[in-house]
Amino acid sequence: MKSANKWLLALLLLWAPLVCSQDIETYYEQAKDALKSADHQTALERVAAAREAISQDPRLDPNGVFIKKLLPVVEENGQNMAAIMLALEELYQSAQEGLTFADLSPTVESVEKYFQQAKEASEDLTRKRDEVLASRELAPEYRNAVYNAPVLGQIEALASTGIMQKLTEKFTGMVGVLTDSLGAVDNRYKMAEVRLQKMMKSAAANKSEIEKVKKEIARLSEERLTYVNTISEMLAGEASAEMEPIRVALTDNQVDDVFRGVIQSEMNRVQAATDVDSTAFKEMLKNYERIKNYNRIFAKNKIAPDQSALLASYEAALKAVKIEQPKKINWTMIYVLGAIVILILFLVLYKFGAGKKTKATTSF
Repeated sequence: MKSANKWLLALLLLWAPLVCSQDIETYYEQAKDALKSADHQTALERVAAAREAISQDPRLDPNGVFIKKLLPVVEENGQNMAAIMLALEELYQSAQEGLTFADLSPTVESVEKYFQQAKEASEDLTRKRDEVLASRELAPEYRNAVYNAPVLGQIEALASTGIMQKLTEKFTGMVGVLTDSLGAVDNRYKMAEVRLQKMMKSAAANKSEIEKVKKEIARLSEERLTYVNTISEMLAGEASAEMEPIRVALTDNQVDDVFRGVIQSEMNRVQAATDVDSTAFKEMLKNYERIKNYNRIFAKNKIAPDQSALLASYEAALKAVKIEQPKKINWTMIYVLGAIVILILFLVLYKFGAGKKTKATTSF
């Protein structure tokens, strides 16, 4: 019996290091798995546990593979990840606190300034985010975990739409004035159109006056599109409760009626166009794409009904426009004429030279 106990004790003494060695392997794998989930705290805890176990019993790592090679790599990645994550958290917090916009007068220019400030703030935040991500070395599999971390998603959301949402309060106070201005421009545009129609029907109409009214209509059309563009940009952010006052103000001011008129008048302008050059056609196409984008934004925010049917007619009118093709240069004819000119010059020079030679002979 005593002999059996001795054998059992001997086996236990042999197995104990092996079992504990498996624990070290488990700590190591758990640390790596934690880093792949961006859990740097758990990873560093598992590394510390493995180090502690080895310090208590060096036989667990007889060749020093874990203590000298494997654990230091995971530990370094864990520390670097911790530093990156902390810097990202601080960046997100400071970016939120630092986003302030001064009060500006309710004009198109003010909205453009706000958008420029928002763009600069977004670019600055994105640049700082990239600097933080590049500040420490990480193995590829652990870097992918950082890219999927919640804080990075928060930063990207702030840079893309969050900054614009912070402008909502400013826009809410401006939207009434801007829609009033849009309505005033739209009325002037309609009055100019009526005036032009009367002049075109009158036999006594002055051509210079007609051209003057046409230029005024073109200017008012561009001004109206500028206001529509500004209002659409106010709605560019994600739908939120903060956006509701803007949507209500736009609906109350019947922006949908003005927008429908914008589409119709632009389509009429295209339909009235005769042959146009490629530059003018590209401008027409650019306006169409702008208006199609406005329709998407207005319909999404329920500011105006979807005008897809009217836009389909607009697109058909564009396709019907004849584009002037630049005249091709007939290089063959040019070469032939050039050769003829050269030949004539040669003959003239030859005769001139022959005449001089004859005179010289006669004089002798």
